[in-house]
Amino acid sequence: MKVANSIKILLLVIFSIIGLVLSINFPDRDISIFGIGLHRFFLFHSAIIPLLILIISKIIFKLGDTIEMVVIGFLGSFSFGIGVHLFTDVFQTKAIMFPFIGSLVDGTSLDDRIWLIVNISVCLLITVLLYKKAFRLLGFKKPVKEPVFAKMEKTINEELNKIKIKIRSEFEVYVDGQGEYRFRLKAPNGEVILRSEGYSSKRACMNGIKAVKKNALTTEVEEVD
Repeated sequence: MKVANSIKILLLVIFSIIGLVLSINFPDRDISIFGIGLHRFFLFHSAIIPLLILIISKIIFKLGDTIEMVVIGFLGSFSFGIGVHLFTDVFQTKAIMFPFIGSLVDGTSLDDRIWLIVNISVCLLITVLLYKKAFRLLGFKKPVKEPVFAKMEKTINEELNKIKIKIRSEFEVYVDGQGEYRFRLKAPNGEVILRSEGYSSKRACMNGIKAVKKNALTTEVEEVD
């Protein structure tokens, strides 16, 4: 493994750990900012902040692969940690709070659970996409698997090509003693199995070869007495 890749992997691991540690309890930071009355504030209990960081990081990504690996490690695990926290909140009945309106629908927690599930999905999607990008940057590419039928077709074609090589006959074009163009078909062992009539030009002779190739497989055999 290259030294550069080793450094990138180390940075990915270190900042993944940092992002995970900071994210697990991050949604509950709304208590210290807005007070217990607005606990489960929508901005903290959602994928909005990871998405904002992702948008900002698009500019940072242009600084190079090493910086990009730092951002991917932090943001990928940060999104994952928030997703895990929101998952635990799904099983509680506390409402998601929005400014000015409070809960979206009073008297039910269904809307809150739907909000959480949607944002959990977004958080996990961010994580998956970022780490897939990290693996691509590190050169870890998943081998492309050929479909079963594609493999069968490839094998059959290879075998047919081998057979063709073994049984391939050859057309020879030559000029006879009278100055006419003729062709003959030779078997693999060199035996002449077909001779043509005389043609006045090489082009006409080549057309004759094409006609033989075209009609040979469809021509019927007729026995005569």
